[in-house]
Amino acid sequence: MTKTFLNKISKEFSFSYAKSSGPGGQHVNTTDTKVILNWDYEQSSILSDTQKQLITSKLQNHINKENEFYISSSKTRNRIRNQEDCINKALTLIEKAFFKPKKRKKTKPSRASIKKRLDSKKKHSDQKKTRKKVVF
Repeated sequence: MTKTFLNKISKEFSFSYAKSSGPGGQHVNTTDTKVILNWDYEQSSILSDTQKQLITSKLQNHINKENEFYISSSKTRNRIRNQEDCINKALTLIEKAFFKPKKRKKTKPSRASIKKRLDSKKKHSDQKKTRKKVVF
């Protein structure tokens, strides 16, 4: 995906804030540093129908009952950093959802490689035969 595509998507995100747990002491109880990113991807004009289906199928764990994509972050004590973290998480998840792995091409070993393997097995076998006790 291109950066312009990702930038267009990130403009459709909406944010809400909540009180965060974690580091910060008593300051945590007074400020809303946790960031929750919401995105109504089904209403997005940027995505095609197939891309919307990919998001629905591959990112089920990040879709709520209202069919909105959501992610939260409370890593730091700073709201702006948490917001940037949410955007980065969302963009990487979306990128992974759109990734199509290459199909594996079936191959078979060449005659020379088969012959080489069998010859080495035969040589190893002959080596072991010479170690046996000689019977008179």
